Amino acid sequence: MSSEKKVVFLFLLLIILIVSCVYYHAPKMVQSEDSNLINQPTKIAIVEDNQDSDIKKAEENNIPISEENNILENSEDTKISDSLEKKEDITPIEEQVEEDTSPKEALEKIPEEQVQENVEEIEEKAVEPLIITGKKYIREGNEKPIEELSIKTQELQLEINKLVKEKPVIFKRAGYKTTKKSDITIKQIADILKQYPSIRIEIAGHTDAVGAAKMNQQISLARAQSVRNRLISFGISSKRLVARGYGENIPLENTGGYSKINRRVEFNIIEE
Repeated sequence: MSSEKKVVFLFLLLIILIVSCVYYHAPKMVQSEDSNLINQPTKIAIVEDNQDSDIKKAEENNIPISEENNILENSEDTKISDSLEKKEDITPIEEQVEEDTSPKEALEKIPEEQVQENVEEIEEKAVEPLIITGKKYIREGNEKPIEELSIKTQELQLEINKLVKEKPVIFKRAGYKTTKKSDITIKQIADILKQYPSIRIEIAGHTDAVGAAKMNQQISLARAQSVRNRLISFGISSKRLVARGYGENIPLENTGGYSKINRRVEFNIIEE
């Protein structure tokens, strides 16, 4: 057999093989397509059956189909809205906790007057006293040493001390009557007391160390009482004035004898 015949023979075999394959597999492909078409209606039928069952349930409960659909839609909407509300409710609670614990709102709840009083008390405690009362001075009842009074009262005490230092109340030696020059100072003290009607003062009499200690104590008390009487004559209530004699026990200078500086009268604020 020639080569040309062999080629023709092989070509014919190939054609026969292709035809046989198509003839063999074509019925199976048709059957698979038919089965797919059959299955689709069944799914549709299942959905329709479910809808029919829902319709029957609605009819048994005397609920119209349209109302049932609305109920289902509303139930889904309420679920969604409830979930959203829960999420929204979380942030306000956190904000409320932060607001409750914030120091600014805690201060706003306290009255302004109380806050101001507390601030003033703290400031007064933080500031060191401008002047201190000596340990030998007597304080009774509601009377307080100057360092326990307000800063404003301490400043007033310093002004009084400056006035008395520049214009001291003078007495003759072993005497207790005030001079006309001393009356000027006493009158100025009376004017200050009229400007501050709530304060009470101690009129403290002092002597030098000349003479007996007992006699000096009596002279110092008599001088304090004499000044007190002059203040009363200038219109100051006796209830605001306390006279005490300290004798030679609280000297400004330690000379051990004669001292013009130690013979003095002080005006000490004891209540405000």
